[in-house]
Amino acid sequence: TALQPLQVLLVEDDPTVAQVITGLLTARGHQVIHAAHGLAALAEVGGQTFDVGLLDLDLPALDGIALAGQLRGSGHRFPLIAVTARADAQAEQLARAAGMVGFLRKPVTGQMLVDAIAEALAATGQAQ
Repeated sequence: TALQPLQVLLVEDDPTVAQVITGLLTARGHQVIHAAHGLAALAEVGGQTFDVGLLDLDLPALDGIALAGQLRGSGHRFPLIAVTARADAQAEQLARAAGMVGFLRKPVTGQMLVDAIAEALAATGQAQ
């Protein structure tokens, strides 16, 4: 799956995971803006437009589920994808109920990310 260059919001509190995901996406031509927590992500979306958001579910203070609700509540409609290490059965249901259109379990590969982004864009009518 080849995507045109996208503006990606990555919300991930683990710096190593953030660096890996950023590297996987920038190597494919995408621009990644990293926010280390939900409040930083809210500040980022106030100042620029994103094509897709990748949200960790387990973030300090404002978790990924609450962040998705905040983004949707303030009118942001870009597709959101959960990227989590959670193994529980409810994680995906909670993420989708919060407005996320994709769900990935860590560790992820570049191809997994690209496929999930393409599916999320198609599901929200924003296919490239």
